[in-house]
Amino acid sequence: KKSVELMKRKSSHRTYMRSKLKVSRSRRIHSIGVLIHWVGFVCLTVAVVLLPLAALRVRLNLSYEVNSFLNYMFDFENLGYLNSGDEPAFWIVWLALTHWPLKFILTGRKVFFPWKN
Repeated sequence: KKSVELMKRKSSHRTYMRSKLKVSRSRRIHSIGVLIHWVGFVCLTVAVVLLPLAALRVRLNLSYEVNSFLNYMFDFENLGYLNSGDEPAFWIVWLALTHWPLKFILTGRKVFFPWKN
């Protein structure tokens, strides 16, 4: 009778530890998802500002500093070549487009705004 009780206690302890590990993993994955969501959302807001500026930079007659910044971000001389990916704006736009699907895959949550997690 004692050995049966001991086996039940060990079994319930193992079940408890497994559930505790699952909760811990779930929290870590949720934290990573929230981090990806915030980084991607910031990139999205920057991209929403940068892309119209880049598209209208000639028409808007922007200052030298803003034009220099846009040239650094987009590298207009080499834009469209296969070696794209060296410019920071490429990564900003890439993160802006992929952050939500990555977060959805990791966490399963469909919330668009990161502060509503």
